[in-house]
Amino acid sequence: MGIINKDGKRQVRKSLLDLVFSNKDVTVKVHDRLTSDHKMILVKSNIKTVTIERSKVSRRNWKKYSPEKLMEHFNQQEPTLEPRPGSDLLNETLVIKINDSLDQICPYRVLRTSRQTDLLDHALEAMKKKRKRLRKSYNLSRNDVIASKIEHLNRRIKVRISDVKKQQIRTRLDGDNPKSFWKFVSDLEGSEKLEDIELDVNGTIVNNDDDLCEIFADHFSNKVNMLSNSYVPNSFSKPKDITPLTFSLQEISSAASTLKSKLCSGENGLPMKVIRDLGVSFPELFLELFNSAATSGMPAAWKTAIVTPLHKKGDKKSASQYRPISNLCSLSKLFEKIILLRLNALGELDGRFQHGFKSNRSTTTAMLEIQDFVSDELDRNNTVGMYSIDLTAAFDLLRPDCFYDIMKDKIDSNILCVLMDFLSGRNFKVKMGTAQSRPKDLMIGCVTGINSRSQAIYIVHITNTLSPT
Repeated sequence: MGIINKDGKRQVRKSLLDLVFSNKDVTVKVHDRLTSDHKMILVKSNIKTVTIERSKVSRRNWKKYSPEKLMEHFNQQEPTLEPRPGSDLLNETLVIKINDSLDQICPYRVLRTSRQTDLLDHALEAMKKKRKRLRKSYNLSRNDVIASKIEHLNRRIKVRISDVKKQQIRTRLDGDNPKSFWKFVSDLEGSEKLEDIELDVNGTIVNNDDDLCEIFADHFSNKVNMLSNSYVPNSFSKPKDITPLTFSLQEISSAASTLKSKLCSGENGLPMKVIRDLGVSFPELFLELFNSAATSGMPAAWKTAIVTPLHKKGDKKSASQYRPISNLCSLSKLFEKIILLRLNALGELDGRFQHGFKSNRSTTTAMLEIQDFVSDELDRNNTVGMYSIDLTAAFDLLRPDCFYDIMKDKIDSNILCVLMDFLSGRNFKVKMGTAQSRPKDLMIGCVTGINSRSQAIYIVHITNTLSPT
């Protein structure tokens, strides 16, 4: 905040921008302002729209969607599958019935895009299709009435494009997160479009998706084996006298309400928005499946991660410059949220000094705590030393048997067994476009990605392994 004087009156102005950092081709001008003690900074950047090959994009039409309509169609579905033990049959049956119901009320529509920045709007697409039909009619008849309709439709399309772009800008720039702003600028420039990956393997350029998937899968698997010295964890046997873990409808509903309402989906094709809506409104839909998963083990589909290589920095033709991002089954994310709520109810297992992956904690709170500690010690005329370390592939190297030995006296045995089931028997496949690699077993580690239970397991493990003294 800055306090200034204007016409003898004291006013308070908020400082919105003090420093400008950019790795883009921008021009910066500083303007002196007589009404403020801060200088206005004007940043200009040339936005270049990148044209790519015209393609088709399939999107569901969500106009008629509602959880109630989905449940109405769901109750009419009766797929017949061969019975199998455990929770696999329940999971597959549920996925098929929900997808079939979605296909009835939210069918896929094909939208054509010619640029990365094209707007995927159903109303706009409908008007363009109508204009195309009118143009065909006009070419045959040369009717003035049709020509006037085309002209009127052109004006409506321009207005719709303007409105959608404004709404898109408001949505993308909503909030105080600078990353959203620069991500939006990058999208406009086309710099964030997915490029074809090429790898240099022993002097040979590889750009075939099938071969790339296998190369990335081998690289990610070999990296973990090398860092862990090919460590093989001890096998885990579930105690026979354990009390089965069961869930309530309230737990499922509460956990579902914390999920983000996104349209992204995992390998099963179920968007998180649908899982969230059904979990909040109809939690009984998942009760039998989740209780079975906690008792007899998670479905095999929940233990397979679909990995996408994401470039970090450096040479884009080197596989070592990519990191794996895992996409998990959407149903398993709701199950994980429930387990996470159970863990949180047991107390602060992750320790008071842990600031990562915790609610209301961040790097800012970590720095404030360090600053307070250092200031107190300096006030006492003490010398303060601090060092920091960076753990390579930290999530990938978590050892399930070590985790069990550390936590067996700190977590209820039924919850711990579910966590051990989550860590064991996992595998991953690298997917690029329509191609995917062969499955690779994961003997150790948590799933690398945006995954709440993996984060919770890791910070609980590391906090109880290296407790501060």
